[in-house]
This record gives sequence, structure tokens and C-alpha cells, in this order.
Amino acid sequence: MLSASVEDIRLSCENLRQQIADLCDAEVVECQAQVGGGSAPGATLASLGIKITGTQADVLAESLRTGSPAVQARVTDDSLLLDLRTVGNDQLKGLTNRLRDSLVSASSPGHK
Repeated sequence: MLSASVEDIRLSCENLRQQIADLCDAEVVECQAQVGGGSAPGATLASLGIKITGTQADVLAESLRTGSPAVQARVTDDSLLLDLRTVGNDQLKGLTNRLRDSLVSASSPGHK
């Protein structure tokens, strides 16, 4: 995953963005991925992610984090950011399904 090219990550981001476009406002954005804490504390790599706006970012993040499989996202400036550097092609469909389910759940009436 650390060796993934930014262009490969961009393709994954575009694929995911297209799959959720009917449920939210999303765009592909540049971000920095954390390499790790043990062997390289503070080190980052250029990455790309999906920035989701127009939803309750904290509610969406909680839904993703507490579902199965759990998905970790960052909430920044009332937006949700999913960094795709560590998402393999074989995991993209599962992530898409989880994100779609969480978007529907977070926007349903009566939810926070």
C-alpha cells in the first residue's frame, strides 16, 4: 500500500466518487497519509482521498467506524475525508457498499 502510485489512488478515488455521487457531494482531494507511528513517527506520504460535504460528517464518521467492517475516516471543517492510500482494489467494492449504507443511514429521518 505504501508503494501505490498517486495515479492508482486517483483512479480508486474517482471510482468511489462516481459510486456515491447520487447520495452526497464528494470530490477527490489531495491529502497526506500517515506512514506509521512505530518505525516512522510523523512521516507522511502524498495521497488522495474523497472529501464528502453536505452531510453530518460526525454522524457519518461514527456510522462508518462502528459498522462492519469498520472504516476509519477523518472529520475536518464539517467534511468527512477518506484517504484511500491503504485501500486495495480488492477492498474498494466493500468500502463503497459500507459508505453507501452509512450515507443512507446518516441521512435518514430521526437520525441525530
